[in-house]
Amino acid sequence: MSTEYKQSVHSDILIHWTGKDIDDSDPDLKDKEVPYRENALRPVEQSLIIKSVSTIKAYLFRLKTILKFGIWVVDDDSLADIKKSVDHGKRVSKDDGRQYETPNVARACFTELKLSEVRRHAFEYGCLGFGLKRFYLIDRGGQPLVYSKVGTRYKNKPNWFAGNDGKLTEEQKSFFKFMSESEDLNYKYYSESEWRIVCPHDFEKNCSTLSSIQKYFINVNGDLSEEVKKYDNKVSLKELEMYLSNKKINKLKYLMPMDYWLSVIVYPAPVIKIIAENDREIRALIRKLKSPVAEKLWEEMTDEEIERIKNQVGVVGEPLMMPMEIDLDTIGHF
Repeated sequence: MSTEYKQSVHSDILIHWTGKDIDDSDPDLKDKEVPYRENALRPVEQSLIIKSVSTIKAYLFRLKTILKFGIWVVDDDSLADIKKSVDHGKRVSKDDGRQYETPNVARACFTELKLSEVRRHAFEYGCLGFGLKRFYLIDRGGQPLVYSKVGTRYKNKPNWFAGNDGKLTEEQKSFFKFMSESEDLNYKYYSESEWRIVCPHDFEKNCSTLSSIQKYFINVNGDLSEEVKKYDNKVSLKELEMYLSNKKINKLKYLMPMDYWLSVIVYPAPVIKIIAENDREIRALIRKLKSPVAEKLWEEMTDEEIERIKNQVGVVGEPLMMPMEIDLDTIGHF
């Protein structure tokens, strides 16, 4: 391993967090005397973050469905809905009341924070984390955000990304974000080191990037008999239709299946990790995410076959290794 690699300040694993809606439905997590979301703390006398059986079941269901169907790529309010709002055509930031127009695209968010630093972030966005290698995001057009000056947004501000006409596409706007929560120097958002994968409402635009990444996304409003083929026989049409018929949010636009770049699963609490480790369905779902070459590698192979696969994949270990599984409390000691 090179010295440069050892000393890198960037993580090779970017984490997508989910479960904020699950936490908010649990009174023990939502209504703590010490604000749960603001402080990302739990009392030391509490042995587990998760006590509610319904919360445990909800997290296990979320784990299974994301492993099987993929990460949710969700929409903010559409511009049409925003213009009908009482905020005079603008969406009000829930954080500090600033007003800005929301880009009209669906997106999935990741953080580049190292594992030892993610605890506070998880308590803000959900305590179940899926860590994927950087290549997963790059293959799907993922990019790090451009953080604007404190208290500003991309609109009417000088930048080097808009070209001579000073205009940004909706996709480009999605990669801009406030640096901080308000007119101060806390740099709350900048410190999140966020990456995004975005999907426009119109994949048919004359854009080479869009045409190259479309194969990675399941359009939940498209022809499901065609979309299900992107799962490579890992999901049936009936399973997909049943899952989508039960979805609870109307902002879901795409599903983004994972692959062998899944490297880490961060569980909200030890009890959920223990159950997941002993759940046959979850074990099978994780194995299915591995590259087809992994099935061959688990069998006895000749040196020539291993060399061929190594050249084909790039790194033999990535499709072969099962993801590391760890709970949120323990990860803080890494």
